[in-house]
Amino acid sequence: MLSMATPQDLSVVISTFNSPVALRKTLWGFQCQSYSNFEIVVSDDGSTSETAEVIEEFRSQGMLITHVWHEDRGFRKNRILNRAVDAAKGEYLIFTDGDCIPRSDFVESHLRLRKPDQFLNAGGAVRVPDSIHVNLDQEDVISGRAFDANWLKQRGQISFSHVFRLSIARRFEPLLNRLSHRPDVFTGNGSSAWRSDVLKVNGFDERVAYGGTDKEFGYRLAAAGVKCRNCRYTLVSLHLEHDRPYRDDSTIKRNHALMKKNRKNKVVWTNHGIVQQPAI
Repeated sequence: MLSMATPQDLSVVISTFNSPVALRKTLWGFQCQSYSNFEIVVSDDGSTSETAEVIEEFRSQGMLITHVWHEDRGFRKNRILNRAVDAAKGEYLIFTDGDCIPRSDFVESHLRLRKPDQFLNAGGAVRVPDSIHVNLDQEDVISGRAFDANWLKQRGQISFSHVFRLSIARRFEPLLNRLSHRPDVFTGNGSSAWRSDVLKVNGFDERVAYGGTDKEFGYRLAAAGVKCRNCRYTLVSLHLEHDRPYRDDSTIKRNHALMKKNRKNKVVWTNHGIVQQPAI
């Protein structure tokens, strides 16, 4: 039986940066969720006014949205994520990106599967190339046909693994989730955790830029005794593929070195998180 929630104990945190078209499509997905009693907090890493206009458009339609923004000074996703966590009212937090359209059961599935001392890992989203998603409209999302593997295949190239993920019968999901388990992995486009556990590790490490921001967080959750539960075949969303001009190999290398060190030493608390001081 689905445990009930209110906007005061369930928040969806959506990360975005200057992608108003993708954000609008993502919010279409959250408009047609089978479970709708939640708030949205948009974690905005310095977007222009176009993003604020999209948010206001959905607010005017009755969607409960808080917009958390800071000035654009380069890739600072983790800093604004920590501010968004601070602003969120929910005791349970679902994290996703503003270019990931959730399937209609996305929020309900998080709510149904959540358990104490666990975080849920969505295992990444189904990748949809821009040749397909550029033509996705609101009716495609609301009707659910955008999540139909055959419908997508008719419109362009999509990998076999993603076709399989969208095509499996629901009764096989628990088994496939267990078979695809990846320990300690937290993916920012679809994973979730209890607010108390996020605060236990002091949120996201603001030193980590693109390339491991969410994984580093997951390793510290695991070190704190919060177990990873893989839900790859149940927590489904479509990732609208795009270029990544902010990718920097030297930064990624530095991130991976920090992750390796923290995982080896079972580091729980970061001094560079929500609270900018050592744990007491």
